[in-house]
Amino acid sequence: MKNKGCSLVFAVFMLAVSLLAACNRNGEQGTYIPYNVDNLYISNDYVSHEPTPPLAFIETPMDLDGRVVRMLTQRYNWFQLRGWDYIGTEELLRIIREIAHEYNFTLELTNAPHNSVTTMEFLIAERAGGTLNFEILDFLVHGISQELMFLQGHVMPLCHPAISNIVRFDEQPFHIKSDLANMFSYQWGIHIPLFNHTNILSGVVTFNRNLMEELNLPSFYDMFRQDVRGYSAWTWDNFEQITRQIIALNPNIIPIIQTNEASFMPHIIASNGGELIVRNNDGSMNFVGNTDSRTLAALVWAQTLINDGLLRFDADVSRYFDTGNAMFIMGSYSNLRYRGLTAFIQSNSRVGLMPIPRGPQMDTFTSVSFSTNMFYITDGISYPEEIAAVLVAFANRLPHPDIVQREIDFALMDTESAEVLNHLLGVKDIDFSRTLSSTRSHISHALSLIISNQSALEVMQTVSYDVQDILDQAWEQFNSRR
Repeated sequence: MKNKGCSLVFAVFMLAVSLLAACNRNGEQGTYIPYNVDNLYISNDYVSHEPTPPLAFIETPMDLDGRVVRMLTQRYNWFQLRGWDYIGTEELLRIIREIAHEYNFTLELTNAPHNSVTTMEFLIAERAGGTLNFEILDFLVHGISQELMFLQGHVMPLCHPAISNIVRFDEQPFHIKSDLANMFSYQWGIHIPLFNHTNILSGVVTFNRNLMEELNLPSFYDMFRQDVRGYSAWTWDNFEQITRQIIALNPNIIPIIQTNEASFMPHIIASNGGELIVRNNDGSMNFVGNTDSRTLAALVWAQTLINDGLLRFDADVSRYFDTGNAMFIMGSYSNLRYRGLTAFIQSNSRVGLMPIPRGPQMDTFTSVSFSTNMFYITDGISYPEEIAAVLVAFANRLPHPDIVQREIDFALMDTESAEVLNHLLGVKDIDFSRTLSSTRSHISHALSLIISNQSALEVMQTVSYDVQDILDQAWEQFNSRR
């Protein structure tokens, strides 16, 4: 049985909060109300999970007459069943073979360079040679390479007249708000969370459950449930109080450990509903990091955590977290999954999953779709409608039918984490890549200056000119090709 008793320090804090009679998110009187732990018991049999509904894309069956479909892929190794973490890959390949049989084609694979710049150089060289050797591009490119792939016409937008009646973008369950391939008002590719894909979310908290119980902290899961019910519980303020209590109980423990500002600051901004770059209806973009009050409030709060010793940046997160000397990591779900499969099982330690605490401007938690599986149709190929039909079949069948159950089976260490994961999969609607990636070096530099305690408003105001200039130039270049 879990030890869920609250320490005296935190009990006094929560009593003070309750006396303030803060309003809940529906405008009614209420605040965080701890569960009666004597009456709370969570069975090891997780019964409240409802399977993730299938995406149910509408396929257009076709006969490709035995044609070879050539795919340039960065996932060549798992197609060959090589690698340390390919749970579900055999089933994935079985489904691909099934689609190939039904649509009557043979899939031919070429191993793509894993580096984005090298991949783009490879594509440019192929086009310069006057040949198009690949119908499907299966990789993630980022940085300036991502814009070049779209701006230089290497891939076909899904609204192209040759394939629009096959893709049927407006009728299909594409998650465009959390899709890497949505840019310049066009959808360029299909974002598929594949059967064996493991890094399914970003914007989550991984925590050391053993340490939570050893320090006699209140159950974070109870706070999550209270917050979902409409009370202010897993919030910035309460989270900060917990981190301060950790230091009071054991000054040698780091409350929050992060690798760098890029793994932390965007999540904090999103948790308060803030944005750095917004899109206009026509596809153009504007930098708002210097004017969005929610963003500026998040940056100031991050400075407070750093200045008060509640947050430390260190490239070697495992050195602290895996030895029980740090409580929280904020970032991608892979932080939990890796430890669920390897080190923590071996050491009999446990990790748990929580949302990023929500800021004062948010009524709900946020999470970020985080998938490296992007499928594009090469522009200029013969029979693009056939390739579009194949990709729609991929999108329909290759995602795992029940991601939460898979994680229960392989990685999650408690039923409460499964409850949190199930909730976060239902609210994912943000993706940080929906900004022009060539601006990221400027934004990253700005965030590093803010971390060093320079004024958030002044830094964002300074960087706004360069970032907006990049956004405007890219928009003009894209329009010149239309």
